[in-house]
Amino acid sequence: MSKKVMQKIVSIEKPTELSAEKVELAIADDIQRVTNALNSQISIDERVLKKSVKYYSDLVNNIPNAKQQIKTNRNVVKATDGKINIAENTLKEAKRAADDLGVNPKSIDGYNELEQLIDKVQKSQKNVDEISDRLQRLF
Repeated sequence: MSKKVMQKIVSIEKPTELSAEKVELAIADDIQRVTNALNSQISIDERVLKKSVKYYSDLVNNIPNAKQQIKTNRNVVKATDGKINIAENTLKEAKRAADDLGVNPKSIDGYNELEQLIDKVQKSQKNVDEISDRLQRLF
């Protein structure tokens, strides 16, 4: 081979070598970026998993308590029904007695307060019943 041909081959090979080195460096940079991103993701995943495990554990541990609370709530609602019936019957008796006497039942001491209290207890009872239903739907 002539010297010119040899120089030509050497000059062609050098840019190829440099291009290959640039490609290798670019790929190495890409690998490092992706490695860093995945390492960061592992840290995020560990934090999320830790929180999720805690919530799961709390829920599992509270299921028996929640089920018992539903039973308690249902018993309270039943007891409240009885008390409301007694209060409503008492108001009916007071109204009947007031009518017999020709007076306004609201003029009887405690009548208005009892009416308002019945309303308040019924609303409270409704709230207890609704939250019990919501808890029950979770199971």
